[in-house]
Amino acid sequence: MLVGFLSNPRDIGGATGMAVYNNKGDVVASHPNPTGKTGEVQGDGYGYDLAINPARNAMLTADGKGPWVKPRIS
Repeated sequence: MLVGFLSNPRDIGGATGMAVYNNKGDVVASHPNPTGKTGEVQGDGYGYDLAINPARNAMLTADGKGPWVKPRIS
């Protein structure tokens, strides 16, 4: 199971990202959203939704600041 998670609202600690769980409920892997620079792209660490489209072999996430949310292919 793939679950999206957000950092906590109290002190904005932790990391936004996603976690993979097995059928027993154990965490298999966690993947924080990038905050560093990869090539010319600067990660902002934001992320809210995620969806899987197996027909296109794609995972989609949404990120944004404030009321503006834009889809991003991850």
